[in-house]
This record gives sequence, C-alpha cells and structure tokens, in this order.
Amino acid sequence: MDDGRRELGIDGVVDAQEVGRGGFAVVYRAQQPAFDRTVAVKVLDARPDETALARFQREIRAMGTLSEHPAIATVLDAGTTGDGRPYLLMPFFSGGSLQDALEEGRRFTVEEATRIGMALGDALEAAHAEGILHRDVKPANVMVGRYGDPRLVDFGIARIAGGQQTTTGVVTATLDHAAPELLDGDPPTVASDVYALGSTIHTLVTGRPPFASDTDQSVVPLIRRIVTDPVPTFDDGGTGLSAVLERAMAKDPAARFASAAEMAAALAAVREGRSGELAAAVPVDPASPPEQVTPTSSASEVTRSSPPPPPPSPPTSPPSSRQSGRDPRLLGLGVGLVVVIALVTLFVLVRGGGDEGDLADATPETDQPVDDDTVPEGADDEVPFFDGVDGTELALLESPGERAEIQPGTVLEIGLPGRASTALTFTVEGPGQAIRVSTAGNGDVDPVAGLFHEGELLLADDDGSGGLDVLMDLPDAPPGAYELRLAGLMDEPGPLSVSLQLVEVQDLPGEPTGESLGDVHDVDVYRVAIQPGAARGIRVDTGSEVTLRAVDEVGTFVDGNSGGGGIEMDLAALGPGVFWVFVGSAGAEQLEYTVSPLAFGQQRPQPPVSSALDPADIIDPGSVSRTVDPAGGVVDLEEGEAVALPFTADQAGVLRVLVRSADGAVDPMASVWTADGALLAASDDEGGGVAGQDALIDLPVTAGEYVVVTSDLGADVAGRVQVLVDLVQPVLLTPEGGQLRAPDLPDVYEVIVGPGNPPPAQVRLEADFDGLLRVVASDGAVLATTDGGGNPPLPLLGLGEGVHFLVVSAVDDAGPYRLPIGR
Repeated sequence: MDDGRRELGIDGVVDAQEVGRGGFAVVYRAQQPAFDRTVAVKVLDARPDETALARFQREIRAMGTLSEHPAIATVLDAGTTGDGRPYLLMPFFSGGSLQDALEEGRRFTVEEATRIGMALGDALEAAHAEGILHRDVKPANVMVGRYGDPRLVDFGIARIAGGQQTTTGVVTATLDHAAPELLDGDPPTVASDVYALGSTIHTLVTGRPPFASDTDQSVVPLIRRIVTDPVPTFDDGGTGLSAVLERAMAKDPAARFASAAEMAAALAAVREGRSGELAAAVPVDPASPPEQVTPTSSASEVTRSSPPPPPPSPPTSPPSSRQSGRDPRLLGLGVGLVVVIALVTLFVLVRGGGDEGDLADATPETDQPVDDDTVPEGADDEVPFFDGVDGTELALLESPGERAEIQPGTVLEIGLPGRASTALTFTVEGPGQAIRVSTAGNGDVDPVAGLFHEGELLLADDDGSGGLDVLMDLPDAPPGAYELRLAGLMDEPGPLSVSLQLVEVQDLPGEPTGESLGDVHDVDVYRVAIQPGAARGIRVDTGSEVTLRAVDEVGTFVDGNSGGGGIEMDLAALGPGVFWVFVGSAGAEQLEYTVSPLAFGQQRPQPPVSSALDPADIIDPGSVSRTVDPAGGVVDLEEGEAVALPFTADQAGVLRVLVRSADGAVDPMASVWTADGALLAASDDEGGGVAGQDALIDLPVTAGEYVVVTSDLGADVAGRVQVLVDLVQPVLLTPEGGQLRAPDLPDVYEVIVGPGNPPPAQVRLEADFDGLLRVVASDGAVLATTDGGGNPPLPLLGLGEGVHFLVVSAVDDAGPYRLPIGR
C-alpha cells in the first residue's frame, strides 16, 4: 500500500511525507537517521521560475543570517534534491504552530502571551539589526518547539537589505495582522512588524484577530475597521497588557514602540508586574518616530530614519481584477502564504466614500511592465497572483496575437500559440449568468488562461483541478463583452480543446428536486445562502459520477467534492455569505440527479427515532416482561428480553438516557415513552461515533411520568447492560463552562435563537479530556454532534429560530472545561 512516503534524493534524509503545500514550495516531514531526528524539508515546486527562485533564495539568506537566534527556526542545510529542486532543511516542530493551537481552542494566559511576545520581539530586533523585515508576523508563522519555545518561521516574503524592492501598492502581510499604513500602500517598516507582533499577541489572548468579525461577507468591513476603529480592549487582569498592545497597534506608526526591543521591554514589565514602569512607558512622543529599516547594498548596513513620505495617490480608476479560484493545495506547517490584496489602491475610495462594490474589482498598477520571459527588476514576487499564475504568465495574456469568436455552450479546438496569446470573444447579454471555462491539452502544451471583461482582468488560472489544464468559474458575470485569452507556457504551439458554458444561476431549492445534465461539458449552478435558519450546504444524489465545485462572489475556489451516490458539500465553516456551487457531470452520458439543501453543519437533522432501528425492535412498555428500578444502574437481560424503567421528571429539563453493554454480550437499544404509551425517542448506536455507547438519547421533557425501555437486539444471548437515566436543568449558553460531575453525566445549555439574536458561529469544548457535544432540538432530534477526540469545534450558525439544547459530556474522564464561543 502506498503510504505517501518518498525519497527526495537528499543524502541522509529518508521517508519523506508531504505535510504542506503552498504556491511556491512543498513541505515534507522526513527522517535523518544519522542524527535520530525528524526534520522538515521545504522543497521548491516542480517548475520553479525566476520569481520562485528569488523568493526561496531570499528565505535561505534571511534564515541563514538569523539561524543562531533561539526564537528563529534554525537552517540545518540547503541544496538541491535528486531531481534538481532547491530545498531548505529545518527542524520539524511537533508542536505545530500557534495558529494550530488557536484552532484547537487554546487560549493563552497573559503570562504565556507575554513570554512568547518577548521572544518574538527579540527575534524581530535581531532581524531588523541585519536589515531584514519579516513582513508577515502572525500566529501561523510561529512554530512551537518540543519544549514549548516559540520559533519564528517563513521569511519567504522578508525584505532583505540589497534585495529587490516591493512593487508599489501591493500588500504582502496577511490582512488580519496588516498595519493600517500598508493598506494605504505605504512600504513596510519596523513599525509595521511591531504592529503585527502586537496583533499576534492580541490574538493569542483573545482567541481571534483583533478586528475580525463573524458577520463580514467580504473583506471591505475588515479593512475599514483596521484603518478607523480603535484597538479592541480586553480584561488583562490589571497587568497593563491591553494598553501595551494598544500602543503597539496605534494607527499612526510614529505612536508605536520605536523598536521591537522597546516593545519586548514593555512586555517584560507586564510579565514582571512592574505596572509603574508601564505607566511611564506607554505614552509616546509623536516627535520620536519609530525606527525604519532601509535596505542598503549590504545586509550589515542598516540606516534608521523617519518613515518616508507617503507615495503619490493612486489613479482614481486603476485597472480592475478579481482573484480566481482553483482547488487549493495548502495543507499547513510553515509554508509561506503570500496574501496579495488586490483591494489596496481602491481602499482610498472607501475612506473617501467610495462604493464597496468597487473594491472587489480593483488591483493596483505595477511600476513596470512584465516582459515575456522575466520578472522585471523591482517587481520581486509581489506582482498580483491568481492561484499560481504569476506576473510572467499574466504578461503572456496582455497582447493577443489573434481573435476569434466562441459561442457559449460549445467546445472548440484551437491552435494554442507558444508563449503568446490568442483571444476568444463572446458576449453576456443579461444578469444572472455564470461562466465556466475549462480546457484540456494533448500533453504537449501547458495553457494559462485569463478571463477579461471589457479589457479588465477578472480571473486567471493555470493547472486547474480534475485533470483539466484550466478551470475557471465566475458566478455572477456582469453583462458585456468578454475575451477568453489563452497562451502556451511552452515554446512550441499545440492544439487545445476549449469549453465555454454560460449558465443561468438557480437558487438552491428548499426541497429535493430532480434535474439532469448532459456530457462532461454541461453544468448547473446553484446559489447557496448561508445565514441563520437558511440552507448551509448542498446534496446531490445520483447513480453516476458528479463533481461539485463551490466559489465565492469573485470566483475564488472555496470547496469541492466528487463521486457517485450521495455527494454532500457542507459550507458551514464559510458563512455567513453567498456561495455558488457548480454541479457537473464527470462522464459523457446523460446524468439524472436530485439536488437538495443541507440544513445544518456536516450532519442533517436526525429524527428522535433512529433510522437505524427496525420498527419491530421498538417494544412498547405494555409488552415488556418486567419493570426495573433505574436507580440500580445495571440490568441483566435474558435472551431477547425487554425491560421497563419508570422515571418521574419533577420539573422540565433534558433527559439523558444511556445504555451500554457491560460485558460485550448484548447489543442494547433504548426508547423513551410517556406514561400513556406515546413514543418520544428511540436509539441504537447513536453515540456520535464514540466507542462503547450503544444507545444515547438526549430528550427535552416537561414534568411528568416517563418510561425508558431497553432490550437486547441480538435476541440470542443473555447479558448485562449499564443504564443511566438523568434529568438535567439547562442553563443559558455562556463561554464560562463548568465542571462535569462524571463522564456520562452531562451539562446542558440553552441556545435561544430569534429575531436579532442569531446563534454564535461555533462552540468548542476546551478541556483536558475528550468530550462530546450534541445539539438537539426541542423534539429531541439530533441536529449536530462532534465525534470526540481532539474536541473539534461544533458549528451553530445553521440553527433556526427557537430553543435548542447543547449537551456537553465526556467519553472517559470528566473535569473542568470552558466553552469558547464564536470563531
């Protein structure tokens, strides 16, 4: 069996397994037997160009210069693999990144956050002293060593003294942690690194980036908050950390700490309780601007100066572009993610009252044109990227040598020129149309494509998914004239098959609806709205192979799935917002399918009576052989026997019934009845994937008399079952949490959803034990459940109006826990 291991052709490095992939490089976990250690190998992608090589060499230089610093990842080796690709060898950080810890529900104390901040501040000071700006400080770029020590990684977009300069107006920092001046097009400085460090520490303590919001449907509100809103404060227990981070993240760069070392000193004062020193340190003299690293001809020559004057205002009508979508290949572990924000120049319009819609269509101009073969000096690697399409490839699309017309709904064979472009023109007559473009070569050509609307670039793609060389989906195409420009990345021309589909967008139906598709070039498009009480995903049932591909409003790929039978796509983690799902056939035959909405999270609602139960297995209380006191906790079942356990609820609450085999001999089920014989719920193997829980029911009840019935589904052996019947009083959902009495005795929280009171995006169990979270409706239907193990988050945004119940319990151990709510 192929376990994914491979040999990279690096002496002394074996058993490489891919653990991360980005736009330029692949990261492998491998072994170095001579040192008995695990290492990380960052290998440049299979087809390096000058841009990728320059970025990779810059990272090697930066990390090599700084590798002796204890808070910066050490470079163990560098060279080329057996197939000639450059590589960088580093320690493998088994603790993952700080971002991994945050996504697992970890929240850092003030003491922990200041310790990390002091180490990173010292690391940045060392980098700045060598003329190096990191420019992308964030939790994902801080790895955790074996002993809990933080290590700064990913200097792939660092600016090094003597290196190439940044293209004007392009932001390379991750947006959540980008300083306001970067969003206005100013160059990065020491002050912007200080800001990012402050934002990172703020995130560690609060659990989310300072200006993030669950309700944003685009990045426009986030940019506005970063530039205009005050830094959110938090309860720091009187330590002064909140005030330190306010200064580190001041809107005016001159008001921040003058250096990373000065910020580290302020964090040390917080950590050591020297509040008196903080009171004097936090106020700042605006006349003393922060230090700025100015790259010079030598890495050892650094000048410190005031920030330069802002660049000239950009033109009011810059060229427009939208980022395209292609199936993502990033999996994690220190792979540099270059976030190119095509909104930078147009943000000036937002601050001046511009329309938010303009922002989605704008990209800044670059200083110099890009010729056919090289990235120009000064462009560096920060030209606009469209899912792996770099400036060199985009340049090939700029001047089509010839034009021809293509009719939507057709497949056209064309001759693709080598390293030059041709254009296929078509028109979109009215609104509500979606565009799909796909191409397939014969193996001799390598196409790149760009979709232009009235001369403005909307999408670009290279090496799309599913064996297609190019795959682009634009969900909401504005009417007007279009050009599909295609160029060959190889020197030799060759034939190319091009498919263009123009499709009416449909709203996802509220009930299952039968549809049909033609061959592999046919496609249907559904609009999926994600908001409280609305559809959260899509399900396609078919006997043939089908592909699902979801994109956002500008065509960026967000999710995909394929296969036969019942294919589901859950978009819960992406909302709220509107997404478009392209449903296509993977074969040449007519495809009949049924499309229906998913109502909640990754699981559709389960009825109170488990569908896994045969009705014949559900025995009513009047047919049982004997009655047992549920307080005993253990019941001996004869072959095929059912017993009744009467229970009185003295007040309303949530009734938990748990029946499990005590000796492994029987397969029990459970059901709950009213005293007059009405069936309320029945269950078998409903433990949410948790081993050993054979029957689990959480049922909201009112005060009254009830009967629990349990029986042996095996019917051919005798055995013993453990029975738990417990009534819990719900409390309103809060982030504080509590302490479980025992593994099987739950806590229950009410989640009340109504007008103006939407549910939180998600809830997570933060505890030292593996827990089980279940959301049940007022009739006992299971709406969502976690699977235990690692305490994954449970999405809640899909809950409709009404009262729902969150049930918290443990699998094996119990104890204190918290319930972080939100992101």
